Order: sequence, then structure tokens, then C-alpha cells
Amino acid sequence: MLDIYPYATTSPVYLDLPGGPPPDAAAASYFAAWLDRTIADAEARIVTGTPRERDEILAYLRKARDRFRGMADGEGSGSMRKWWTH
Repeated sequence: MLDIYPYATTSPVYLDLPGGPPPDAAAASYFAAWLDRTIADAEARIVTGTPRERDEILAYLRKARDRFRGMADGEGSGSMRKWWTH
């Protein structure tokens, strides 16, 4: 989203190792709720060149939110590498 000030973000790196610990349900729930707010804000304010770009951005955010909801519900980590690949 374009805004009046520049900013940067970082992202965690996920490793899905056999026998690794399950996802932190509380953290996943927090990020699912955060993405709900982000999606609502984006739906109201997003400015892009085309409606298709807007739809792609919103779909990407919804996919992330749904992934975190699944982790919060105990569905396990699955394959993060597969999930993050477009």
C-alpha cells in the first residue's frame, strides 16, 4: 500500500523440520487478528494501478491470514516452503 511516509518491514524465516515443535497457537492467533485488521484497512484504502492488482494483494493477505488461523487451530506447520511459493 502506498502511504505518505516510507517504512520497511521484516519477516521471520520459518523452518519446517521433522519432529520440530508445533506452531505457537497464541502467536498465530495474534497474527491472524492483525491480518484481519490489515485486510480491512487495505480494502478501504488500497490504491493500485488496476483492480486485478488490488485483488491479488487482498488474496495474498487473506491466504496469510488463513494460514495463521490454521496454525492457531492446531493444524500444524505443514510445509511453509510450499505455502510461501507463488
